[in-house]
Amino acid sequence: MQITVDQVSSESLSLHWDPPAGEVESYIVTWFSEGDSVQETTDTNKMTFNNLKPGECYFLQVFTKLRNGRISRPTVTSANTNYSCETHSGSLTVADSSSVKVDGLIPGTEYTFSITRIADNGNQSKATSLSVFTEPSPPVQITVDQVSSESLSLHWDTPAGEVESYIVTCCSEGDSVQETTDTNKMTFSNLKPGECYFLEVSTKLRNGRISRPTVTSANTNVPPPGEVTVLNSDQETVSLGFPPTENSAGFRLQLDYSCETHSGSLTVDDSSPVKVDGLIPGTEYTFSITRIADNGNQSKATSLSVFTEPSPPVQITVDQVSSESLSLHWDPPAGEVESYIVTCCSEGDIMKETTDTNKMTFNNLKPGECYFLEVSTKLRNGRISRPTVTSANTNVPSPGEVTVLNSDQETVSLGFPPTENSAGFRLQLDYSCETHSGSLTVADSSPVKVDGLIPGTEYTFSITRIADNGNQSKATSLSVFTEASPPVQITVDQVSSESLSLHWDPPADICSVFVFFDALDSECELLTNQHHKAQIFWWVTFQASFSVWML
Repeated sequence: MQITVDQVSSESLSLHWDPPAGEVESYIVTWFSEGDSVQETTDTNKMTFNNLKPGECYFLQVFTKLRNGRISRPTVTSANTNYSCETHSGSLTVADSSSVKVDGLIPGTEYTFSITRIADNGNQSKATSLSVFTEPSPPVQITVDQVSSESLSLHWDTPAGEVESYIVTCCSEGDSVQETTDTNKMTFSNLKPGECYFLEVSTKLRNGRISRPTVTSANTNVPPPGEVTVLNSDQETVSLGFPPTENSAGFRLQLDYSCETHSGSLTVDDSSPVKVDGLIPGTEYTFSITRIADNGNQSKATSLSVFTEPSPPVQITVDQVSSESLSLHWDPPAGEVESYIVTCCSEGDIMKETTDTNKMTFNNLKPGECYFLEVSTKLRNGRISRPTVTSANTNVPSPGEVTVLNSDQETVSLGFPPTENSAGFRLQLDYSCETHSGSLTVADSSPVKVDGLIPGTEYTFSITRIADNGNQSKATSLSVFTEASPPVQITVDQVSSESLSLHWDPPADICSVFVFFDALDSECELLTNQHHKAQIFWWVTFQASFSVWML
């Protein structure tokens, strides 16, 4: 793009420029002179500035602003409303009406030109005079020495001529700072992080002339994310937190992550926590976090390494259970498994084993105890997973063979075989017949006497061993008959030489009565359904002696 100054007066300047390529939204046009600055915006390619100072040098710059918001570097020119200074002498002859270029002049100096037309015969015209200022030399080169997120330091090479001072301008979109210095260096502070700044340095000579600016640009640093915090890490996700910044507007974070076999990238709002999903369990990931400004400037990357959690065994299955052992197996998880750490614990006891298979048996356990079983995965990189946990109870040993120590009309006494360790166990005895039931609990392996039973009745006894934690053995069952009650009293009613009549008080629940008698070593049995009387006939000699039993 080229700027053309169309008209110049003592108080105004008119300029136009060629529109550049692209979807232009507007132009930002600025003029500078010592101590003054005016900025205008227009959607056309021309501009007029009025109310200027006569005899002043004005620097003109035009920025292009596109519809996407991007702003170009400026195109710069200058123009004078008036000028004057001292002269330097010299002479040359050229063809009439030919343009002429005078070289070797002193920068920033007023030259008076006297032009005379000379004929071939030597006759001369009156001289026409005019004064012209040569441009002062701008600084040769601007070097940006130091850059931070909020400051820029620069210096430049001193140009030829009698320099009085330098006019240094630092500008970005909407902001412009101008300083004057008599040295060849300058620092601008309190700048915006990650911003592109245009830097202009003009030379001011002692005669008041000001050079065109030497222009460069520099970006303030985008502050890095700072110390990144691992908020959480599990099997397939890592959550990261970032320290807050004074002004996070206009920035975003780009997060790149990778391991030996997997990589990815995502972009989030600045200072927002981020959760990365879909990672490989038990793997070391390297995270590289970069802060990016809206104009594309980037900070230095902050890096850290994070291990994802190894996958624990998927499920523990208890295969076999006895009173003193537990056998278990589990499904192998994903990843390069080196071994498994298996723990079996109950109150006061812990057993830990390591195996490279997916199964384990624990022996010499306590009967009827609840054991917690934990299995952790150890990978080849040394990482250990969280445990998968289950529990199982060892069996309570059954009471074994129960012995009937005694049985009478209303009681039954039972005995139990001794166990190696009866501490922590008790026996629950449930008994029942068709019309009666009951239950009692006794110390383990102690004989038990059950009272209050019905005479002459079959009872079913079910004996269960119970641990202190409530675990129970399988029940052992047996049936026992109580003794039948005999008639309470027998009364002989009538006696003859050949017969006896008797009766008795019937006992409870008697269906029939057996009557036994003997005489002279002879026995006879009589069954009667009359529960309280019977008559016996026997042809025997006179005064025979009889004995009678009844059941």
